[in-house]
Amino acid sequence: FRADPEHFGALYLNYRFDEGPLNGLSLGAGVVYQGKSAGDSASGVTAASSPTSLIPTQPSFYLPAYELVNLTASYRLDRHWTFRFFLDNVFNKFYYAGSLNDNAVMPGIPINPHGAITYSF
Repeated sequence: FRADPEHFGALYLNYRFDEGPLNGLSLGAGVVYQGKSAGDSASGVTAASSPTSLIPTQPSFYLPAYELVNLTASYRLDRHWTFRFFLDNVFNKFYYAGSLNDNAVMPGIPINPHGAITYSF
């Protein structure tokens, strides 16, 4: 299947400070690995197939495997306000996120800082 990696894994670690001067702070780091994936959807069988020996059509190309490192930080000010900061693709690694076919291959997002402010009531 197109964009379905042969191997995939992710690990995320988070530490939350519950007391002391850093109370309310959480720090996290994660690694995502995606193995090679088919760049297009192959369907049907090859012309070399026979009625008793079907040979499935293979993808015409594969997107290479990649791994990304992501960091997070959050601070819970009080029971209402939480501030979050995310830094995705910390090492600004170039990768291909997906494709529709060999004419439409999409690069992944470069280093991406973003944040959020949450109010809970």
